[in-house]
Amino acid sequence: MYRCTKNGRERSDERNPSEAPCEQVIRQEEKDRVYEAVCALDRKQKTVVIFYYYQQLTTREIADILGCMEGTVKSRLHTARKKLSKALEDLGWQEEEKIWTKKNWNL
Repeated sequence: MYRCTKNGRERSDERNPSEAPCEQVIRQEEKDRVYEAVCALDRKQKTVVIFYYYQQLTTREIADILGCMEGTVKSRLHTARKKLSKALEDLGWQEEEKIWTKKNWNL
């Protein structure tokens, strides 16, 4: 898990004790790849992805924060998901591994 700091991100050592060490390493590598793909998005798309998946805000809340229409937030999320899918596919991820639900974004 990561938390934002003034100088970037800081890794937290929160681990799932039921996972074998090998599984923990693999899971962390996957999280790192997703994080890198998110960082490669343009500012508007990255912002809505971080608010929606990492901060667990609704599209309405994001629209209020950004001062835009909720449809704009949804459009940016859609575009970001397409770009993330392509970026992760280029890294060798299979389609079934790309699950766009908030519960899978505990980074």
